[in-house]
Amino acid sequence: MELDKEYLKKLIQREMLSEVDRMNAAEFKKSQIAQATAQQTGLTDSERARLSNIIEKLKTLASRKDLGSSGTVTSLLDRLNDELDKALAG
Repeated sequence: MELDKEYLKKLIQREMLSEVDRMNAAEFKKSQIAQATAQQTGLTDSERARLSNIIEKLKTLASRKDLGSSGTVTSLLDRLNDELDKALAG
């Protein structure tokens, strides 16, 4: 069978479209997972990242020294805790 240019073009286009569809399906799946996670937790990705970052830093600080004797960090944590209590109560 002799392959002509038109047949090859169509074959390449079909393969490219098939690859795009696979990529779109993967991206769609990722977005659906992210959306479901956000709905479960009520947090956006940026909020989750911010909280995770703070938690990791607090863990690192706690492993180096007592959080109760960390001066400014301790007072900030106490203030944050008080503010959160107020916000959740009201």
